[in-house]
Amino acid sequence: MKVRQPDFDFADVDPIWADDVAAVHGINAQGIVPAYIEPFLIKVMRRAKAELDPVEHAGLVRDIDVFNKQEAQHFKFHAALNRCVREHGYEGMADYERSYEAEYDEMLARRPLKWLLAYCEGFESMGLAAAPMFVDGGLEASLPGADPRVLALWKWHLAEEYEHRTVAFRVLKALYGRNALEFYVLRVSGFLHATRHIGRNVAALQQYLMANAPRAGVAPTSRWQTVLAMRGRLRGFGHVLSPFYDPARVPPPVHLAEVLRSV
Repeated sequence: MKVRQPDFDFADVDPIWADDVAAVHGINAQGIVPAYIEPFLIKVMRRAKAELDPVEHAGLVRDIDVFNKQEAQHFKFHAALNRCVREHGYEGMADYERSYEAEYDEMLARRPLKWLLAYCEGFESMGLAAAPMFVDGGLEASLPGADPRVLALWKWHLAEEYEHRTVAFRVLKALYGRNALEFYVLRVSGFLHATRHIGRNVAALQQYLMANAPRAGVAPTSRWQTVLAMRGRLRGFGHVLSPFYDPARVPPPVHLAEVLRSV
């Protein structure tokens, strides 16, 4: 794990950065997630770090610090891309962003650390399941001619999600994993909460973006691309629901090292 500092510039990116409007706005809607969940993750992991034994868990504490610095880079660039989308015809997107951010603020104020960590690990397992599709070129294959800056952002981000895939899992296990059955129930419940909550917010924003798209129409392949992408993610999610799931055992995307070297 290492902290990287890319120099993406999205100032002149077209909000519809590829020909397939539905696919682009599906990904634009997903961009709301890292912009707000990752500051939330950092705050939760800081709370968790304070509960760990600095001697017994010295290595994990160091990994939390790198994890948080990586996540800070992620949300900074996704927020910049979101701003470009919002300021070029989608001003109403701000309402969805404020609502989503407020939900995380409420979680931090009302939920115990155990629940928060389980939610965070649920999100991290979602990112791990999606990593191969982005890192290994599935996005390029589905969207030929897409703006390479947007593709590079998502590839780098998901490559680092794979790289730090074990951190939230290990923190959750260190603090609440003494009983294997209770840990499994906690982890899966966090995953289910995260998928439902994130999915609801992404779907609402995607509906808004599509309703306000200046260029109407959906490429004929969009529906099938969406189905194939969902099938791939569901296969990854199936591993998450196993009582034997451990992110450390998940094999890397084929082009992981190449993507990480390119940043």
